[in-house]
Amino acid sequence: MLLLLGMRLTLLLSLCCGALGAPEVAFPLRASGRDVVDRNGKRVKLSCVAWHGAHTKIFVPNGLSKRSPQEIAARISEMGFNCVRMPYCTEGFVHNPIIKPVYISKLSDPSNKTALQVLDEVVAALTANNIMTILNNHNTNAGWCCDILDHSGVWYNDRFPESDWISSLRDLSKRYKDNPYVAGFDIRNEPRAALQTGEYPVWADTKTFWPLTFVDWREAAERGAAAVLEQKPDALIIVELLNHGQYLCAFQVRDFPLRVPKERIIWSPHEFHWFSNGVNWWQDVCRDELSSTPALLGGLTLGIAMPLYDNFLTKEMVALACACICLLIIRLSTSVKVPCGRILMPISIVVSIVFLLALVAAPVVDSMNIDTYEKFAKSRDLVWGHFVLDNTGPLWIGEFGESNPSEWWNWTMKYMRERDIDFSYWALDSDFYPPEAVENGDHITNRGQDDVYGLLSPDYHTVRHDWKLLDLQALMDPNHDRTWTSTLGDHATPKIEEL
Repeated sequence: MLLLLGMRLTLLLSLCCGALGAPEVAFPLRASGRDVVDRNGKRVKLSCVAWHGAHTKIFVPNGLSKRSPQEIAARISEMGFNCVRMPYCTEGFVHNPIIKPVYISKLSDPSNKTALQVLDEVVAALTANNIMTILNNHNTNAGWCCDILDHSGVWYNDRFPESDWISSLRDLSKRYKDNPYVAGFDIRNEPRAALQTGEYPVWADTKTFWPLTFVDWREAAERGAAAVLEQKPDALIIVELLNHGQYLCAFQVRDFPLRVPKERIIWSPHEFHWFSNGVNWWQDVCRDELSSTPALLGGLTLGIAMPLYDNFLTKEMVALACACICLLIIRLSTSVKVPCGRILMPISIVVSIVFLLALVAAPVVDSMNIDTYEKFAKSRDLVWGHFVLDNTGPLWIGEFGESNPSEWWNWTMKYMRERDIDFSYWALDSDFYPPEAVENGDHITNRGQDDVYGLLSPDYHTVRHDWKLLDLQALMDPNHDRTWTSTLGDHATPKIEEL
């Protein structure tokens, strides 16, 4: 109880008085075993938050129509973060468009500013507050990420070849080569299947599996890293894991090591509650050291089985399936004609087959269900936790987020604290896009405006969820006690005004 009260008082002081702030960093940074350290060998824990927007059709970070870059940077510092993950898209880099003043009205001069000029101002504001920037090539086409149909599954597409991706990394490294607070490059977000071209990223094992073509993410990451280090030799290189950042097995990096200077490399998984079904399978891939083809076949099978299990064994669907099976039995065993038989009989056949497949999938899915923290921790150890457990390299969870307290959130916080993992929370923003984007046609058509994971409220100043910031602040100190206690306890979400 005293611990929780102390954490809440710390939050209150930090938000009211700016008690927490990013300290100066002794650059350059480097990887040393499982940690990031400064030039003196002292641990620097990357405690980051994503500030998104530049990867979408507005081409700049969100919030600049409500607060200046200096105000938002100061708020990030007050909350205790020492770095920002800054997503951008290849399209924005290549075209570098003039930004509509309505999106950046809080800049001192919002007229005739290009996307990169706005980025310069944002980076300068972060640097002035001792906040490191990690630039992230988030997607290829401007828009929201991530699915297998967004033309951004791999690091190129028919509009923007790999050379554009490489140029963005090389030129941005050159642009900020004299600013040590631009400390790293998250060279590509969530490598995953690109269904339009049938390409599927793998780690070195590139035997073709029809109808997909395996493409080597390891070699691409080496080319991307080389482009950065050519201009900024002291930069950290963040390499995201396979299949939306869900896994990269110990045997894969053992058998096919990344040919980049080891002191430059940070490994980056992503973690969301909807990833659990995938992790169920990838932990088996890592434990059994499966090659790319059986790993993909198993993943596809599980991808079919999970929706069947989740959606077809509900009471309503079981009742529908039973009715369809009864119709089939009546039709096949008697001479009774079924009304509208030409329509109902094919539907009944399909529903019955799907129902039987769901029944077959049920024991498989149940056996892989992660229903305790111990299973959760073991699965994450297998798919990416091994990097810090084996002292292979630093681990930085580049995305994770939640809107409400949940079992998954508590497990994730406990795991990150026990393993003492660096992180970047998704996200700072209260908006997927600014309200002005709707009237300008730059909004994200399949999403509402509100980003419920956002740390800040729509005024880009007030903390939306106190409990969440408390939990994140508990992860920031690299010297902390690695035991973890939920800041919520058994009660409702604490509010600052209740302290």
